[in-house]
Amino acid sequence: VQPLISALRERISNLSHKSILRKPRVFRLMSIDPLVTPGPSSFQYDALRLAGAQMMDLPSNVPYVNVSWNQIIEFDPEVILFCGVHKGQPLPLKCKGCIVNNPICHRTVDDIITEKWEHITAVRDNRMQPISCDTICRPGPRLIDGIEKLHILFQNVGM
Repeated sequence: VQPLISALRERISNLSHKSILRKPRVFRLMSIDPLVTPGPSSFQYDALRLAGAQMMDLPSNVPYVNVSWNQIIEFDPEVILFCGVHKGQPLPLKCKGCIVNNPICHRTVDDIITEKWEHITAVRDNRMQPISCDTICRPGPRLIDGIEKLHILFQNVGM
């Protein structure tokens, strides 16, 4: 187990040496009603920051935070990440214990975005990114894979 832990730590350390010129403003959309995002005490918040994201400044220290529409407008994210799929992509299985009829992981950008989102930079610049729930939703070794993938995405935005 120790060699695996050392290898994962080294991968994270290597990311910190690959600088991003400018950290893009990233909003992680976990729920749309209410609007929920990871808070500073969640591993997802930490994972996104390690990947190079500039996160919304949240006064709360809880793992998951309800945010207002005005907070999103003020933050004006350059990238919006949500668990979901690209249009036409096969739907993932529902997570164990999921009781929602249409979970966010089954939605596409078209299912989430309404006219009120059109003035947000991420929407205007077509940077609404569906991600697999395995990318950063579950702690474990695959989380490092997700952080590395997102780091590449954020590098391209920050240029």
